[in-house]
Amino acid sequence: DLGYYYDNYLTDILPAPDGSGYYLLGTVNFYFNTIASVAHGQIAVLHVNNTGEVIEQFILDPPGNVAMQSTNIISTQDGGFLLTPAGVALDEWNYIGSYVKLSNNFDIEWMSYASVNSYILHYGGCGNAVSLPDGSFIVGGCLGSTANLWYDAFIGKLDENGTPLWSRRYGGSYSDYCYDMTATPDGGYLMVGRQDTLAGAFAYIVKTNCMGLLTVPQADFTFTTDSAAMSATFFNQSLYTYPDSIDGGHFIWNFDDGTPPYQTKEPIPLTHLYTQAGTYYVTLYAITCTDTSVFQTIVKPQSGWGTAVGIQTALNSPPVAGLGVVVYPNPAQNTLTFQRVSKSPLGDLGVSLLSLTGQTVLQTTLAAGQTSRTISVAQLPVGLYLYIVSGDTDNGNNGGGAVLARGKVAVMR
Repeated sequence: DLGYYYDNYLTDILPAPDGSGYYLLGTVNFYFNTIASVAHGQIAVLHVNNTGEVIEQFILDPPGNVAMQSTNIISTQDGGFLLTPAGVALDEWNYIGSYVKLSNNFDIEWMSYASVNSYILHYGGCGNAVSLPDGSFIVGGCLGSTANLWYDAFIGKLDENGTPLWSRRYGGSYSDYCYDMTATPDGGYLMVGRQDTLAGAFAYIVKTNCMGLLTVPQADFTFTTDSAAMSATFFNQSLYTYPDSIDGGHFIWNFDDGTPPYQTKEPIPLTHLYTQAGTYYVTLYAITCTDTSVFQTIVKPQSGWGTAVGIQTALNSPPVAGLGVVVYPNPAQNTLTFQRVSKSPLGDLGVSLLSLTGQTVLQTTLAAGQTSRTISVAQLPVGLYLYIVSGDTDNGNNGGGAVLARGKVAVMR
């Protein structure tokens, strides 16, 4: 018997891990007295067996809190539970949001106050959470603004003790809400909810990476050389990698001289010494969550000569900056076109198409004076291929062998 006051209700169901039935989450004895500005209410968890009989019940009423309510409950990695979220009312007007960690006996272990908007919690709750293997949590909900009366959908991370690690806000000019969320196979998260406008409300969907962000990394760098020291200094100018953040990305440098790849979280300038003259294809990988961006530059430390070549990681081929070679369509079905733009070298361009194992499957030449060259790929098996466009960029000093563009192209039917 949970008694009767004004509001008694159940909002979530969680199967018992041992198969003994279900845990039902709800709120009992919830009541606001707008005249006296007081509130009452407790969170209730009912353990029922598979025939609906109540085996045991737990009432959460922590000292110092006048009222509590919650809408969702999830299992945690240590066998406990997390209320996602819970509303804690100190009085009628002071109402704050919290995530409440419970032991397997439903004792309160900690409460993390995430400033979830109180109004939304009062009328049914806003948010959910994902329990991660390391004991931390990704939480989503509704976060009130300190600048106005509007609310934002938000996603955040708590460590295993409930300490906030990061949070991101999403939404437009008016109120936005996250009602539920889930982890996605690529390591990111998907939130669903509502976005308000003056004309009405719209369904709201937000897909993020593992850091709760919409961005993907963009690898980029410049360099200088010292021909006397046979060295090159590289300046990392990548975007959207966040190596200084929790769950942030990292970088991998490959200097193309037989030395092991160098992995670092620091985007600081880096000097590399070469032991002999030559042409080196230096590659930088910028990695955030499951997203990888690649940028490659030709470096000749003995002469200071170098030109940047961007490798597009997506299946499309915009012009390569400064070199002017466009490859389309991508994906290709029967034909593939290589086209010059205004900044292309004027001489012959060699075009090669390779399998992912490095075997050359097609070769052709885009002759001087030709603006484009179309080749047939109808005979090639469906799959992913590498293309390389080479030519003369320094009046014959590289013998026409400088790589002007390289990337991936898909052949589909």
